[in-house]
Amino acid sequence: MLELRWLIISLSIFALTMAYAIYSFFRKAKRRSAFKAFYIVFGGIFLASMTAFVPLYLPVFDGDAASYLTVALSSAHNAIRLYIVDCDMSFVLEQTAGLDVVVRSIYRIYINLLMVVSPILTVSAVLTFFANILTALRYFTHFFKNAYIFTELNEKSIALASSLKEKDPAASLIFTDVYATDDESSHELIEKAKELKSLLFKQDVTSVNFRFHSKKRKLYFFIIGKNTSENLNQVVELSSPYRRRGRRGVGMPVIGYDYPRGDTRIYVFSAGIGTEQNLSATHPKYLKIRRVNETQSMVYNLLNEHGMDIFDSAKETGNTVFNKATGENDPERKISALVVGMGLHGTEMVKALAWFGQMHPYTLEINAVDKDPGIAGLFHSMCPDLFDCNPPDLSEKEKRGEWRYHNGDHTTPGEAHYTISLYGGVDTRLASFDEMIKRFRDTTYVFVTLGSDDMNVVVATKLRILFRRMGISPIIHTIVYNTNSYEALKHGKTASGQSYDIVPFGNISTTFSANCILNSDLEAKALARHMKYVNHVIAEQGIEGEERKSMLAAEEETFWKYDYNYRSSIASVLHYEFKVRCGSPGSEKAPADRTEAEKVFHRYLEHQRWNAYVRSEGFVYAPVRDKLAKTHHLLVPFDDLPYSEQIKDDD
Repeated sequence: MLELRWLIISLSIFALTMAYAIYSFFRKAKRRSAFKAFYIVFGGIFLASMTAFVPLYLPVFDGDAASYLTVALSSAHNAIRLYIVDCDMSFVLEQTAGLDVVVRSIYRIYINLLMVVSPILTVSAVLTFFANILTALRYFTHFFKNAYIFTELNEKSIALASSLKEKDPAASLIFTDVYATDDESSHELIEKAKELKSLLFKQDVTSVNFRFHSKKRKLYFFIIGKNTSENLNQVVELSSPYRRRGRRGVGMPVIGYDYPRGDTRIYVFSAGIGTEQNLSATHPKYLKIRRVNETQSMVYNLLNEHGMDIFDSAKETGNTVFNKATGENDPERKISALVVGMGLHGTEMVKALAWFGQMHPYTLEINAVDKDPGIAGLFHSMCPDLFDCNPPDLSEKEKRGEWRYHNGDHTTPGEAHYTISLYGGVDTRLASFDEMIKRFRDTTYVFVTLGSDDMNVVVATKLRILFRRMGISPIIHTIVYNTNSYEALKHGKTASGQSYDIVPFGNISTTFSANCILNSDLEAKALARHMKYVNHVIAEQGIEGEERKSMLAAEEETFWKYDYNYRSSIASVLHYEFKVRCGSPGSEKAPADRTEAEKVFHRYLEHQRWNAYVRSEGFVYAPVRDKLAKTHHLLVPFDDLPYSEQIKDDD
């Protein structure tokens, strides 16, 4: 029977469409493809409706010259009428009257089902369309406001948005790719975004035209999704001067990157080296793109806020250190840090402490433990010159003066002074860990990061108990993401009212705050530091006039384009601020106003810090500088530098 065959075809299309709709709803990666899924369902129901009407129109136009075309058009017409609640049910009843009773019943029930489903899709499409139109109109009314645009609505983006709103109450907050789901957290995030008076777009950030915005106002994009490859694709598309719209390939500026504007930036949240490499190749003019390494940002922010505690807790050793600025001997103080857990945060902290702790009159010791028995080899591979493993085949070279180890060197003038010791195969749950801690009786600072809030709190508390038994009270910092756990630990006390004295750090609101991510003041100082060094180099070459201006502009762009330039300048400024706080002689003066002795003092200290920092980035010494090979010819003691290089170390 012809009608039955067409009915089976239509029901099959309908069933497949519904199955796809259910799959799209429940699969985890539905956010990015929700628009696509909706249109596929819309089209599938239309095709199912159209094929359901085909056998009803075949007998009507049988014998016509263009019967098949007429049937197709009439079926499409009736399918459209389903979507606008205008279906002619009398025609359906008339055409199915002669069918078998079972087939007739199924046909009529099926057509009625389509009459219910189709208008629902129509209403959804209309509401979505007008919701997007209204959101777009609201965005146009924010023309003269700073705009902060987030590619995804999640805990991180809502925390950063809240912080930005506190600093800039008049700013416009915009979230894209926003869909409500049955998940309670999704509704909570949407409600929080609405409380901040945010604009919520359902489209992906690359599908919305944000170029209608004042050039005198900030336009900041935060690529903050969980999918790294998707984040990178969004950066590439946003940073392209033109993008294709639709299938016609009509070029249209997205944000206006093809002409100068006041302050347009893209912040990409990623810790991967692959992202850094890709971003260096995707850096258009008039646009600042910065990779936000969440791990590094957290560690640097911790040092910025609590770094003075690290120096204040250092203990006098009984030795003295000669002060080149005053010509006197100062009492030596020892920072003995213990890092528990060498994951991303622990590794970053060891690397940061190596350069951060290059301060007069302090000596630095770093002990780190991890469950991985091969942690020493891993860290040596990452930072071969920072963490020397003393290979046996080099011992003879060392005796002949052809090789010098940096790790453990506390005597070479103008060289980074530190000792790093790594211990692998350590399980913090066992008694062997408790015994190991007894070796570190002079510990002054502890950083605990074991991958979960619970483990961090348990081990930090255990360490406080162990150190208390040893009669010492080092500073203890640990990472706690959960806000409730953060507050509980911060104010936690024993039954007798004694504070555990553990400082939690890293909760969402702190890590993803405007101060931590943007840090405008520190960033401006870092750019000035970078340009000061560039000015030294250009002056050396004797370049003046327009060529000099052109070079300065190009070099300023490299500050944003290359992650190393940005990070190293931030580290330099951060270290300088603590030289001031630690009372280093002449640190409060401009370099030109310092005495000659103070200049020498600061140049030595800055080169010590620079050596440690560059080694923490994985560089090694070689006679020729090669960024790709990570070799540098200036990784030598200060006294071995040419004078032209020494004076560049004025901070």
